[in-house]
Parts: sequence; structure tokens; C-alpha cells
Amino acid sequence: MLRSVEQCKTEFERGHRLRTAEEPLWVNDLRCQGLDAFLTQGFPTGGARGWNEQRMARLAASLFTLASPTTRRPHVPFAADMPACARLVFVDGYFCRDLSDIGGLPEGVFAGPLSAAVRSNSSDVATFLGRIAAYHAHPFVALNTAMFPDAACVLVPPDAQVETPIYLQFVSTGTADLLPAMSHPRALVIVGDGASATVLEHHLAIADVTHLSNSVAEIVVGEEAALDYCVIQSHGRSAYSIGAASATIGQRGTVHVWTATLGTALARTDMTAVLAAPDGVCEVTALGFADGDRFVHVTSAIDHAASRCTTRQRFGGVLDDHGIGVFEANLMARDQVRPAGAHREGRAVLLSTTATLHSDPPIAADSAGWEGAASLIADAATLVHGRELGSWLRQLLMEIISQPLPKQGI
Repeated sequence: MLRSVEQCKTEFERGHRLRTAEEPLWVNDLRCQGLDAFLTQGFPTGGARGWNEQRMARLAASLFTLASPTTRRPHVPFAADMPACARLVFVDGYFCRDLSDIGGLPEGVFAGPLSAAVRSNSSDVATFLGRIAAYHAHPFVALNTAMFPDAACVLVPPDAQVETPIYLQFVSTGTADLLPAMSHPRALVIVGDGASATVLEHHLAIADVTHLSNSVAEIVVGEEAALDYCVIQSHGRSAYSIGAASATIGQRGTVHVWTATLGTALARTDMTAVLAAPDGVCEVTALGFADGDRFVHVTSAIDHAASRCTTRQRFGGVLDDHGIGVFEANLMARDQVRPAGAHREGRAVLLSTTATLHSDPPIAADSAGWEGAASLIADAATLVHGRELGSWLRQLLMEIISQPLPKQGI
């Protein structure tokens, strides 16, 4: 593991040389704090709580190098029947302007790379970037904070109603200088008081090769604001795919998070939310899929920091062959805080007798076959706000999980 940690220190210095845009001093300070936090924590090996020891040891023993900004336009797949949306595309974490299209957004709504957001002098970026995701308590969040080359920023001003979904596509090429690559996608989404928006974050690989994708999303939802946030992680079979999304929700704010994680050599999605003021609502629907010898781990942790808040956590899994699925739903209520309601439920479909399911709390498991899997996905898709988007997500997931091994991204 020491070699890989030392490699990260080397790549930190290399990343500084690769970034061409000048950064404010506070961004550089944040990166250094992230590196210090990662070096203090290290990779979560040795049976660290909540991490698969064997697979984590493989990742920690691997050497990854940062991908460089590409001068070639890679082939990036777009679904022809995808709903109309504004689109930001990042390749190996770097913003790709010629593949992006942010037309059609209301006046005052910003969607673009961090470099442009910083130039716009938005105080929100400096206030919240690196302040929502707890890099001091999560080693991969710390590593991302040190290494991310750019970030997708979505800034919705107070009272703005964004009807068009905003699509954030993060593409991993998988290799850098003929070595396994690591990329660190980052997103910052801020929805002002009384505003509403829908954001779709999609992570995918264009080749099924060994690589590390380590993403972080920070979400801020203001008073009486509403956000629908969908995340899809679909890397190849050989990838290590780590994702963390953290949200803070204001008074009477509402957040609906919908995630789908496709198993890889090690796939993990962590969703955390803090209900920071009274009468907030947070709903999480989390799906995980694993076949072959893939591994998927999905967690949700919601903190009731204020009274009269409502939460709902739903989990669903489809496991086949020797696939392993781990699902965890955690709920916290601080002293003197009385939630208005808290509900947890889940269901898994096991397509083989050799698939393995671990869940806390326990969720129902059945062997209903592909019809059961299709039903589970269809039911989850109905929970997506916006019928057209829900229908597209259902079709996309069915296409992905029905492909024969080895899967080649999408």
C-alpha cells in the first residue's frame, strides 16, 4: 500500500502541472488540505469498517496515474432517444467544451466548469466547494479533493424554475501513458431558495480496462427549494468505481436522489444528507447490480439535524452469477430532534443461487428471474420525477444489465 500512497503524492504534483487554468489560492489550499487528509487516512484496508477487505487490498496495491487532457476528440456515446437537456461533458475529469451544450437554460442559471464559475466571481462556489463532502472522514473524498482537475458547477439562483434537465456526463478513457488511469470527477450543485432543478449525473467508461474513477458531488438545496438528482455509475467490469454524494437541505427544502450503480471489480456509492433546518424532505432510491464476479456496495446515511423532517430510503438490487451486493441504510437523529417520519424498505432479485446479498437493515430477497428484475427496475423508474426521464432511465438500465459479459461500458 505504501507504494500506491507514494504514487498519489507524485500524481498530486503532476496534476498541478497538468492543470492549465489559473486557480485562486483558496482552491490550491483546499487541494493541499485534501492531500493531507488522504495521507493521514490512507486507503481503507486491513478490514476497515464498511469496506471489502480483499477487493480494497487489490485497489490499494495498484498503481494509477492521472489522465492528461486529451487533444483528440474521443468517441462519447449519446443516447439518441435521451430527453432534451442541457449537457456538460467531462473526459477524465477535464471539461470538453465542444461536446457540451448548455443552451436553453433560464437567465441567471449557470452550468459550466469550475474554472468559469470562479471567473464569474460567484461567492457560492467559494462558500460550498469542499465544505459539504467530509474529506476529513472519507479517504476517497480526500483523494478527489486533492486531485480533481475541474468540476461541473450548476448554480441555480433563488426562485428560478429549471424545467430542462441538466445532464452531467463524466467519461473515463481508462488509460494514461499506457498505464491504468485514475480520474476524479467533481460536481457542485447549488439550488437557491425557492428554486427547482433536475440534474442527471452519468459516469461511464469507453473501454473495459482496469482504471479508477473516484467521483464526488456536493449538493446544496436552499429554503423551499427542490432538486431531483439522478446518478448512474456504469463503468466496465475491470474498473474500480467509487462515488460519494453529499447534500445539505434547508428549511422546507426537498431532495429526491435516485442512483443506479453497476457492479465492477469494486463499485461503491455513498449518499449522505444533512437535514439542516426544520420541515425538510430527503428521499433516496438506490439500485445496485452485480453479475459475473462483480461487487457493488451502496450506502445511504441521512442526518436529522432539525425537527419535523421526513426521510424515505428505498433499496433495490439485481444479483446474478457470483455477484455480490451490499446495501446499507443509516438514519441518525440528533438529541432533542423529532423527525416527522422515517421509512426504509428494500427488495433484491437473485438470479442465481451463487449470488450473495448483504443488507443492513435486512431487505427482502426473491428469485423471481428476469421478469422480477425488469419489474424492480420499472417500479424504481416510476419514482423518478418526470415521466420522460424515468422511461429513458428504465430503458438504459435494461439495456446495460442485459448485455453479455464482459460489458464494454455503454
